[in-house]
Amino acid sequence: MNWKQLYALCLIALGLSIPCALRAQQFDPEHRHAIEITTGLAPLRELMCSASSLNGQLGRDLYMKGQRGSQECHPSINIAYTCALNERWDLHLMANFSTTFYTVKQYAIVEDGGPNPPAYPVIDEAAGPINSWRANTGLSWAVMVDARWKWLRRDAFTLYSALGVGVSFGQPKYLSPYISPIGIRVGRKHVYGLAELNISSASTLGHAGIGYRF
Repeated sequence: MNWKQLYALCLIALGLSIPCALRAQQFDPEHRHAIEITTGLAPLRELMCSASSLNGQLGRDLYMKGQRGSQECHPSINIAYTCALNERWDLHLMANFSTTFYTVKQYAIVEDGGPNPPAYPVIDEAAGPINSWRANTGLSWAVMVDARWKWLRRDAFTLYSALGVGVSFGQPKYLSPYISPIGIRVGRKHVYGLAELNISSASTLGHAGIGYRF
């Protein structure tokens, strides 16, 4: 799923929900808990760390062996718990799991770089790769907590914004903000869909998925 498809999903969900907004949504204390599973574009940390590693020591090590690497990011998986504190505010806890791969291509070495580094070998990229394989940069994960402000509530949908903080446990470990300027939840009963624009350790630009109230 690319960012254009994700934005399209948000717009479609919003367009389908607005005609159903007939009256204000009531707070239901008997079903204040929810579990959500979402997926989205790879977190910014994955995009930046993978690109920097291939442009850094990892890329140099590969080139010395006549190899080239290209980055491949996979969508993130997010599992979250939501507790409705009242009609306006939700507490949202999320765990994120993501990984990236890089494809390594082996080329023929035309000329050795010599015994004294940092002399580099000359590789024959024009002839194409001799072999190729995929390598995993490792699984990284993060935990986040944020507060959701439900600023528009209707029977069929809710619009909200969220602000919080997350801790990433990849390499390196660091704190990052959880910022969602707008999100939408669509569904009247236990099962609902959601999508939000988001910059955090969970995704870059946005994520979408389903939830279950209980």
